[in-house]
Amino acid sequence: MTRSPKPRKWARAGHATVLSGALALAGCALNGLGSLAEVPPPPGAIIDKSLPISVADLPQAAALRTAPRLALVIGNSAYRGGSWEPLRLPGKEAEAIAHALIQRGFELIGGSAQLDVSSRRLRQLIDETEQRVQANPGSIVVIYFAGHGFVDQGHNYLLPVDASDSSQTVSESIGVISTAQLLHAAGSGLTVMFLDACRSSNGSAGSGLTEETVPDNTFIGFAAQFGTVARDSDNYTSALLENLDLGFSRFDDFHLAVSQSVVRMTAADQVPVFRQGEEMPATPIRVASNDPQTAFALARRRHASGSELAAARCAAEADLSVLLSVPQIASVFAGRGMTIGPLYEPVDLRTTEQACASAYAGGHRDPIILRGLAFARIALSISGAQPFKPGDAVENVALLTQAAESGDALSNLFLAKAAAESKFGLSSDQAKDRLLAAAKSNEAPITGYVGRMLFSPDGAGADFRRDFLLPQDEVLGVRLFRSAVFDGDPFAVTVAATMRHKNKNDPVVADISMRDAFEKAFINKSEFGAYVRGASVHETLYLLAILAAMDDKNWAEFVHLVVNSEPFLDRMMHNMGAPSAGGVRDAGGFFFIAGYMLSTGDDWYSDAKIPGMVPNVKTGCTLYRRAEADGFVFKKALRQEIEIGNCKLSKAQLLSNSK
Repeated sequence: MTRSPKPRKWARAGHATVLSGALALAGCALNGLGSLAEVPPPPGAIIDKSLPISVADLPQAAALRTAPRLALVIGNSAYRGGSWEPLRLPGKEAEAIAHALIQRGFELIGGSAQLDVSSRRLRQLIDETEQRVQANPGSIVVIYFAGHGFVDQGHNYLLPVDASDSSQTVSESIGVISTAQLLHAAGSGLTVMFLDACRSSNGSAGSGLTEETVPDNTFIGFAAQFGTVARDSDNYTSALLENLDLGFSRFDDFHLAVSQSVVRMTAADQVPVFRQGEEMPATPIRVASNDPQTAFALARRRHASGSELAAARCAAEADLSVLLSVPQIASVFAGRGMTIGPLYEPVDLRTTEQACASAYAGGHRDPIILRGLAFARIALSISGAQPFKPGDAVENVALLTQAAESGDALSNLFLAKAAAESKFGLSSDQAKDRLLAAAKSNEAPITGYVGRMLFSPDGAGADFRRDFLLPQDEVLGVRLFRSAVFDGDPFAVTVAATMRHKNKNDPVVADISMRDAFEKAFINKSEFGAYVRGASVHETLYLLAILAAMDDKNWAEFVHLVVNSEPFLDRMMHNMGAPSAGGVRDAGGFFFIAGYMLSTGDDWYSDAKIPGMVPNVKTGCTLYRRAEADGFVFKKALRQEIEIGNCKLSKAQLLSNSK
């Protein structure tokens, strides 16, 4: 390994400015309750932060919660042609994935994991998948492939076991993007591909798979970074299985947790990445084994009927999104200067109301059924889709009260707000008791949310406290808030990180280990917390964790977080509202400095060795190249060609972009 001389200290100031500028920008964007400032949609709008959607699209979008689940699982180990070496683990990995998907309501193409698939059989399986999607439009389709993959003329291909080294190799294989396009055209509601196929290249430049443009409504997870080869190990598949039951509602958030697991296991030698279509479904889609959406898929698979199937559908559809689908009623949870999640989620309110009513008539009294029925009816009435009838308010309050008395935090929170506003026949003196009952339920994000409003002396927190007719109670508020932080609630962790950044000695958060809090928040399934426009709550947590690591000068943690955040960090920096010229324009500075520290193991600022850092030239190089691809502007002091191992940045590029 050869290294160029390090730039003099003064030359590094430009990169330090980039990073400190990111801190300043984030600090300015975060307001009183820890959410990022955002202008609310106009009344009546139904908007999702990842995909604008019209009212006419609601039934189709909402149907993803209860869409048919299909899966094609392939494990190719026994390669027998050309230079493709046999692999040890794909068969075992595929069977484990197939078993997990069956438990989550997926119907497997071919009836089981498909092992050691030939070229002919591979085509048959893709054709069968296409036909099943055409017969079940809107299906959620998962494709898992473990085996060899290769790149030809900028396109990724997955190899059958009988592939040769001849000119026919491409025609014998299946293209990743062409398969995704085929399923999208067939009517897939969402196509998800997990590719543990970054193991070989067929004589092409470099190794591993390459980046391609992904069709809409398609998510593709790769076992390793583009241009790198994954280990012949079960790290990626093990991480997929370990994180499935965390309950994420977006596959990008799920894959972040997967990547974090693999990065830790391999000291950043293998870094899973993902790419997804420009437009993705707005509906939360969960595949955890204990999630109501999965329970509905299983109920339908075993041909449940009547009130049992209706109860499963009601539970799958009647999450908080039912309430947030109507802007007027969403203001109960998201008002002045505060955003607590993916607002105005598309929901087919009539379908939800019908399913919950049928379940209720069949004797089901679970809190989610009671709440779902009341919320759907209230939302339909407030939206104007269904007129109020005499007795509606009394009946809906009775349903929510039953749910609240069973410990349902959302019902208590809604009743508290309604009481504070003297709505639905509730008196204002009930507001405090209901709100505290909601807070003590330990259901995220309510505990941290109520705690923050109780101790906040001013700002949005105080505004919300007054909305709920609560006096300030610093002792109780701090206790509730800290409890939520320790539990890893994304909302509370976001606020705590902001407080720590503003004042490390703030007694509310001074003794909290933010690293531990972030670790818990990364795997918390809650969708409610601060976020940067166009990003998810969990992506925003990664950005805040990066900034916190910079505050603490924990460079080993900073590097690992930047490595893991590569798929979205640049987009987030743009979405934060940074100017197009000057200031913080993109994440190139993060990638460049993290790449340097990972490649060398040296602190960029002090030249000292970084405690806990295991140097990794391969992944450090990918970060250098990412900075270069982003058009990161290198200073004159860095014009000398940087060479670490076999990683080389273009001298022409450095010269042309110098200042």
